[in-house]
Amino acid sequence: GIRFRDPQVIGAGERGNAYDVSGGPDRPSKDHHPRSQAPHRKLLEQKVTWILATALTVLLCVAIAQPAACHNVERCRQEHARIQDLRSYSGYIAAALASVMLHELAAVILTHRTARKAIHLIPNIRESLLPSVLLCLTFFVLILENLAFVIGERPWFAHATNVGHPELDGQPVYTVFFAEWLINVPILLILAGSIALQRPMPEVAEPLVVTNVYIVFAWVAHFVSSPGIRYCLIALCFLMYFRASWSMCRWVWNWHLENSDDHHILGRPL
Repeated sequence: GIRFRDPQVIGAGERGNAYDVSGGPDRPSKDHHPRSQAPHRKLLEQKVTWILATALTVLLCVAIAQPAACHNVERCRQEHARIQDLRSYSGYIAAALASVMLHELAAVILTHRTARKAIHLIPNIRESLLPSVLLCLTFFVLILENLAFVIGERPWFAHATNVGHPELDGQPVYTVFFAEWLINVPILLILAGSIALQRPMPEVAEPLVVTNVYIVFAWVAHFVSSPGIRYCLIALCFLMYFRASWSMCRWVWNWHLENSDDHHILGRPL
């Protein structure tokens, strides 16, 4: 359909709907590179690809490393018990996050109710709420992460380190942190790449998938007893980190090239 450019809506520009994260073919783009039609880029447009790549990496690493749950290892339970005095801090953090999330959620609901009658007349109203909804989701995940430390004393959310070193084996690895990163980091990348910088979905998906994979590799390195394999995993994580970081820098560069006539060299006008 016809798309309008609304300069009052953050992210609205020559691409039209700045909040379309579906990666559909109706999203205009100024760069028509031949590689944009490559099969792997088409595959990256599908969000199920991100989920499957992450899930398969997790399952493969768990099957190979077979990490022991913390509550089944005596030393891990003891080390976890030593930090129980810090549980209250997790409760304070969860309460603060809950207040911020409720504030953001209330703003989304009130905005939607206010603009409900004009939602079919004014473009980008519904899409302009997407960033706030995604932020609420990240806050909710962070709340769950902190509540894991508050509710109960059994460290079901952690695993015991097993690297073949007597001083390090049995230390708790809080898997809940890595699980939170696997959910929240992709959301933040979508906010930055697809919504703020209006990059096409395959361009956003590549560093997103790479980031999730190296997060899993960094986690599983705690359970690899072979030093050579462990060091290779860590080195691979750094290489993938630099690769993903370079791709994100390209987001900014490409956005600037496509919008150099409309925006200041340092970014969007205030």
